[in-house]
Amino acid sequence: MPQLQGRRGPYHLDRTASALPRLPGHRNHPLNPNAPTRHHPRSDPHDRLRATNHYPCRLGGPPRKATTITPDFTPADRRAALDRAARLRHLPDTDRDAIRIAQDPQFARWLGQITATGGCAHPVHLSGSTTTHDTATGEILRHYDTRTEPGERLLIRCRNRRSTVCAPCSRLHAGDTYHLVRAGLLGGKNVPATVRDRPRLFITLTAPSFGPVHRDGDRCRPRRDRGRCEHGRPLGCGAVHGATDPIVGQPLCTDCYDYPAHILWHAHAGKLWDRFVIGVRRQLATAASLVQSRFADHARLSFARVAEYQKRAAVHVHAVVRLDGPNGPSDEPPPWGTTDRLTDAVRASARRVQVRTPYSPAVGELDLRWGLRSTPGLYGLTGLARTTTP
Repeated sequence: MPQLQGRRGPYHLDRTASALPRLPGHRNHPLNPNAPTRHHPRSDPHDRLRATNHYPCRLGGPPRKATTITPDFTPADRRAALDRAARLRHLPDTDRDAIRIAQDPQFARWLGQITATGGCAHPVHLSGSTTTHDTATGEILRHYDTRTEPGERLLIRCRNRRSTVCAPCSRLHAGDTYHLVRAGLLGGKNVPATVRDRPRLFITLTAPSFGPVHRDGDRCRPRRDRGRCEHGRPLGCGAVHGATDPIVGQPLCTDCYDYPAHILWHAHAGKLWDRFVIGVRRQLATAASLVQSRFADHARLSFARVAEYQKRAAVHVHAVVRLDGPNGPSDEPPPWGTTDRLTDAVRASARRVQVRTPYSPAVGELDLRWGLRSTPGLYGLTGLARTTTP
């Protein structure tokens, strides 16, 4: 007897569907709680876990319907799936995305990429392929394609140094800088341990004063005469400010403070540093009676510097300077290369270097220099000395 219209036999069941139980209404699927409803040409929404068959009646009546439920999907399993779907619908979108990713077949590779980037906040997404051939035979030695990666993308670190942009990469850069500077002072990382006996200096170069500002610690700029500036504001403060007081670093008089010079000095700070380094080499060559252009044939200067902002929004530069032979760390410095001579060269260069800004109708020409200090400090520590700008 032919089958009734509108009914489908067991051969219409979708045998390639997922083994997970599908509940009535695709919207209630435990893994896709918000997905739109889709109609499948199946006799029963429970897929292969439940099959409905029609058998012809021998007495000529309507066909007999028999429903078979496999032992893999019991009513208890159905209730558990319903409860799980209800719980997922109450979760935030972020949590549901995390569950979806954890159930992805490529979850292990995705987790490996996150681990390799160190939890970078803004990783760079790369897509493409690369192939390595043997130049002699043309044989493919290695082929890589990002289409095999989760999302068809490869993640790498952004390597941003600012903690406000990416804290993990900022910590990584800070740790790398520490180890590089330490190796330059004590040896390690292909640097011989003999560098600890070389002439070395720790230098601090500051920005000049652009006007009096509030400071923390003791009484802020006490004055006995209680004078006032040309704008009628007091020249002193006398209060005791805490380290977190927002007024610390602010000018005593905003009209007296030289903001144009402040901005132009920072715009030319890199050029000031370059001329300072050139000046140190020239001072050493002159002290050793060498032609300045031949200094590289006798010695080499190595620097490691870090710029740090002060509370007055002005940078000061901390740098470590080491004097080596012409071939670098593996070569001993010449006999005339001593710590005292290097100290004199650094002080002389910091005192003399200057950068002149182009003429501007608003501010004219400015001669930019490093800041001056009245009492320069110098101390020795196992061959390591410190000098500040005089």
